[in-house]
Amino acid sequence: MPDDCLFDQVPNVPAVTTRQVINDRRPVLGAVILLQALAAISCSAAPIVLHDAAMDPATLEFRLTSPGRVPLLVSAAQTNLGPVTHLEQSASNASWNLGHLHVSLQIVAQGYLLGFTSAKPASLSWPVARPDASVQGWILPMFEGAYVPATDAPWLSFLANGGPLNTTADFLMPFLGWDCGDCTATFILTNPFNNEVRFSAPAGRLQAEIVHQFTRNNDVKQCACLIALTPHSPVAPAHLYRQWLRQNGPFVTLQDKIKRTPDAAKLIGAAHVYLWGDEPLAPGDVQDWKGFAAALQAKPEVWKLLKPEARKFAKKITATPWPDRYMKSQVLDDVNRLLLDSRFPFAQFPACLQSHQLGRRNLPENDPRTVRRRLRPPLAWRPELGRFPAPTGDRHARQRNGLSHRPL
Repeated sequence: MPDDCLFDQVPNVPAVTTRQVINDRRPVLGAVILLQALAAISCSAAPIVLHDAAMDPATLEFRLTSPGRVPLLVSAAQTNLGPVTHLEQSASNASWNLGHLHVSLQIVAQGYLLGFTSAKPASLSWPVARPDASVQGWILPMFEGAYVPATDAPWLSFLANGGPLNTTADFLMPFLGWDCGDCTATFILTNPFNNEVRFSAPAGRLQAEIVHQFTRNNDVKQCACLIALTPHSPVAPAHLYRQWLRQNGPFVTLQDKIKRTPDAAKLIGAAHVYLWGDEPLAPGDVQDWKGFAAALQAKPEVWKLLKPEARKFAKKITATPWPDRYMKSQVLDDVNRLLLDSRFPFAQFPACLQSHQLGRRNLPENDPRTVRRRLRPPLAWRPELGRFPAPTGDRHARQRNGLSHRPL
């Protein structure tokens, strides 16, 4: 038995013969036999080496090597995962049981695929990413794609203090990458569901732990992670994920979607507009509040429809050098109430808010939905024009005109 086995490290264990075990059944001898069994398990859990990958089956520590560079620690060692049993290994794959988990590691075309199957509902942390100084940045599929320098203080604060990120709700795609300087490391989660990425920033460097929940409602409780080293590129993880989707599905191209839904072809090159808020006008859409309040007072048909409180504050706005936020909100809330009321005679509204000034011609005036169409999104009040400028299709011209939103 090797010298580093568990049994050899237990002090003061007397040698026991088979006859003594049979004839003397003291509890201490049962404990000795148990220690011998545990020692055999510990000794069998030697590191697994598959080509450039090395993994400790007991702690799930994982390292990758490439010519001319220091081995990359992909996932740090963990403790109390359970005993290693039924370890089998060939030249291209290995499998073993680790407590309630069945673990498999195999060489695939893109890199290494590490799979887990749980016998019961539980959680699994892997990878436990504690990258060293060779990792210069993280590549995250957030927003339009984010490159996060490993020691950037604002990013570290945002990710570490913002709580766990979900790989379906917070990530656009279930992968992340490392900029390792001379290469890129990619981690693809083949099961995108029930994953949380928990960031931390000890000692001013970004770290993360991906936690997968094996849920009770799934009969087969599985997850896997594809790990690969590729030539250095910030888009390497995205390319690798697309390649993996094409091979494992489902991968649907835009052409396939157009075949099923021909109208989808209209999306190519189309403008995308994002709207916030439920009201036609927001405080930021009015650049000259005194002119806006005066325009309301100059139209008796509209002025009489405003609530007394709104009329009071409109008068204060015209008389006050610096109208406060509360005054503005009281007036604008009542104006929005009128604009969204199907009974409101829109034709009586001041000329600065007429539909032809908003580029909404030939819409039925008696349609209660017309007001919302005409005034969504709102345009900025311009004092020098005395009205809302007509929208233009040129983005730079809209900016010169002071428009706060893009026209539909």
